[in-house]
Amino acid sequence: MSLLARRYATALFDVAESRGETERVLADLERLHQVFGSPEGRAFLSDPNRSRDKLADAVRRAVEDGSPVTGNAVGVILARRREQILPDLFAEVRALARRKAGEAVAIVETGQPLSADEQEELRAQLERLTGQHIVLQVRDVPDILGGVRVRVGNTLYDGSLLGELEALRQRLLQAPVTRI
Repeated sequence: MSLLARRYATALFDVAESRGETERVLADLERLHQVFGSPEGRAFLSDPNRSRDKLADAVRRAVEDGSPVTGNAVGVILARRREQILPDLFAEVRALARRKAGEAVAIVETGQPLSADEQEELRAQLERLTGQHIVLQVRDVPDILGGVRVRVGNTLYDGSLLGELEALRQRLLQAPVTRI
């Protein structure tokens, strides 16, 4: 996520919060993300041969019937020719809303699929550890071989077999060599 998208998202979130329209703005931004978040949508936004009128019309259609807060923010973004950040606003504003609500997203990578009970137990452990309500995003990553790797914000909890093997490799590389 770009710093520019984060700045616009913060300003948009503050205005939406002050007007009690956070959920509506999030819905508008999700539509924008669905339309322009794909590789084709991003290519359309960055196409130098596309007319400004065509761009403004496409963006306007994506947020019509939306919040005036979203419409104003999108208008400012288009006027400043920063349309490439439009697909990224949703994730940034959603993260701000979750943070305000005391929630955190935990990205869980596993070598084997986790059962619903295992996911619930992991969520409960992470909530005790972080003191926040945790929303899990589980991904199967066969490369980690076994165990689980979890990222909450900027913190990585690595209980994977791949992580253990890498730690062992580092210890062996740093161990002094003695001659017999």
